[in-house]
Amino acid sequence: MHTIAVVVMALPMGSVAPPKPVMIVAHQSATIQQVVALTFADEPFDVRSVGDGDAALSAIRSSKPAIAVVSTNLPKQDGIQICEAMSKDPTLRKIPVLLLKYEHVSFDADRATRAGCTSVLVLPLKPQELIAKVKELVAADPGKSK
Repeated sequence: MHTIAVVVMALPMGSVAPPKPVMIVAHQSATIQQVVALTFADEPFDVRSVGDGDAALSAIRSSKPAIAVVSTNLPKQDGIQICEAMSKDPTLRKIPVLLLKYEHVSFDADRATRAGCTSVLVLPLKPQELIAKVKELVAADPGKSK
């Protein structure tokens, strides 16, 4: 007969695990939203997805996320417009914004930089590249690199 020992680590009574940092994912495609959520399933982030620019700004304002991952082609307000709005708000301007753009879609990188975009990744996403970039931006100095 074999004995199996199970060790359970518990938090002290009354304590709560620290909350995971919030990541807002704003993309018009539910598939991309799901891909990002699955990519971060084993990572220490609370991924919250929205499908348009207005919902993105609302979610960013209400949750003050550690990072916003935003499509350049969102309906209602695009990713650059979201960056512009965030840059004008002192409570949001230090939140890093990672823009997602399709390779075949025109993109004004200078306008994105002026708007306050922190970084850009080209779709299709490479999961490990996305994880590394998000962790890099969240760990960076809270001032945006422009």
